[in-house]
Amino acid sequence: MSTTEKGAQAAPGTDRVGPSGGPVGPASSAEDAELLAALGYEQRFDRKVSLWANFALGFVYLSPLVGVVSLFAVGLSTAADRPSSG
Repeated sequence: MSTTEKGAQAAPGTDRVGPSGGPVGPASSAEDAELLAALGYEQRFDRKVSLWANFALGFVYLSPLVGVVSLFAVGLSTAADRPSSG
């Protein structure tokens, strides 16, 4: 297959080459939507967070904090039980 035939089958917007030699992405939202349509996708971005996802995210944020505080307490109690050398 020749280079011209490959270029004819490529998705629109993918024939440009960037400074590093790789392909350049779409320059505008219209080109982006056109490229996605050529690949069989619809341009869509939903910003939805379910109650379960919100709970899980909060749990992930708080779990390390609880662990750090409990280890700090263990360190303080261990240091307090040690006899001083003086």
